[in-house]
Amino acid sequence: MCISTDSDPEQYERVDTCNIPTDEFRITNGMKAMDNEFPHMAVIGVHNRNPAFDADILWIGGGSLISDQFILTAAHVLGAQHGVVKYALLGVTNKTDVLNGYLANIGTFLRIHSTSVFTAGSCR
Repeated sequence: MCISTDSDPEQYERVDTCNIPTDEFRITNGMKAMDNEFPHMAVIGVHNRNPAFDADILWIGGGSLISDQFILTAAHVLGAQHGVVKYALLGVTNKTDVLNGYLANIGTFLRIHSTSVFTAGSCR
């Protein structure tokens, strides 16, 4: 996790919070999730505009369901690179398993919050 330093609140440093060295990957030889193990996880999708792909939805990122109406995701997922986010898939452990999950149409975004404090490389 990154926290601000005592000497400068605008400077951040990585702090070991799980006894895994920060120079190692957090997941190694991971295990497949069991069905319904992480019901709060969401896959975020856009309408596929590329005719080279067979699917109607392009899954571009993930998020976590934090209430009955909101999914928290990273700001780059909502960027215009792939188009407007329109779908969320809930209740699956594999984004290709659309038949067993709950596919929700996303109406509107109330707020996109980003910060310039955290940039690539600012927290190592």
